[in-house]
Amino acid sequence: MIWEFDEELATDMFLCATCKKCDIKCQTDLKIAHQFINMRTIMGGKDFENTGLGMIRQNVLNSGNFWGLPKEALDWKTDDMKMAETGTIGYWPGCWSSAVTKNMPQNVVRILEKADIELVNLGEQEEICCGLYLALGGYTEDFVKGVERNINLINEKGIKTLIFSCPGCFATFTEQYSAVAEMLGLNWDVETKHVVVLLDELIKDGKLKLENPLDKKVTYHDACHVSRWFNAYDYPRDVIKAIPGVEFVEMEHNREEALCCGIVTAFNDLPTVAHCGQKRIGEATETGADYLVTNCAGCASQLNLTSNMMEAPVKQKDITDLLCDSMRIEVTYDPTEAIGQFMGQAIELLGKSCIHRR
Repeated sequence: MIWEFDEELATDMFLCATCKKCDIKCQTDLKIAHQFINMRTIMGGKDFENTGLGMIRQNVLNSGNFWGLPKEALDWKTDDMKMAETGTIGYWPGCWSSAVTKNMPQNVVRILEKADIELVNLGEQEEICCGLYLALGGYTEDFVKGVERNINLINEKGIKTLIFSCPGCFATFTEQYSAVAEMLGLNWDVETKHVVVLLDELIKDGKLKLENPLDKKVTYHDACHVSRWFNAYDYPRDVIKAIPGVEFVEMEHNREEALCCGIVTAFNDLPTVAHCGQKRIGEATETGADYLVTNCAGCASQLNLTSNMMEAPVKQKDITDLLCDSMRIEVTYDPTEAIGQFMGQAIELLGKSCIHRR
């Protein structure tokens, strides 16, 4: 069978949320999500474009970030934070947490200070988007240019280990940057690590003291791009279980079988975004948990907003929020209002997203 490259086929290729649930279910062990991503590059080469991803592309090219915001809007640092300009351990917060869920990077810096880790500040004036949404849109040339710039910045800082809050950024760096560096003849000898892995290591090494009991029932949402993509199921659960007083419960679908929050489908199918969010909040509510814990800014935004819209008893919390509470570190930023504003803007922006031929 020979497929004709038309808008109907292109639409199907852009429906994939890259959650890798198909990869888990496939009996022949095919890497289905990556095939869909590769097909988007082919579609881009044939001038097919998802208009929503096209708008994100313009934001990244013009402003360096997903939202198209001025650089100062991405500044999440506070005066009490100490960060180095050069060093071996760098921190990459990502566009979404820098703009929307600022509690995540703020918490990370304050927690790691307790372990005597001073992170290298890449700087909102220099750091640009990791390139995930350029890759998802099939904008290969733009993606490579962005990766080159980021590699040069990270090498200039002397970084050897790069810590991520965003699973999407983590996945993009881990799976794509080495190949691009080799293609361009650039040096890239940098270990990539999601922050939840580092936190688990520090707790088990006794470098973080969790002393304040929380006395809460919590459940955990597996973010696709760090769980199914890298089998990182135990690290976050071990972190949560290390907090005194916490009762941990699983949702019906968890670990490999966890449901995607659905937010990546916003570029193609907004009703599916709502369906996925409501389904996940429903499962969390059934556990009787006080908190639905996340470690991804996108998942946090989707589940925070959905929980509030459903007036559900379970509330979204980032995993670092819980650690801060147990370590008696003040969490100074509540992202709820910003999430409502930014998600509203995203829905308006993507409401008419479709596939067209340039």
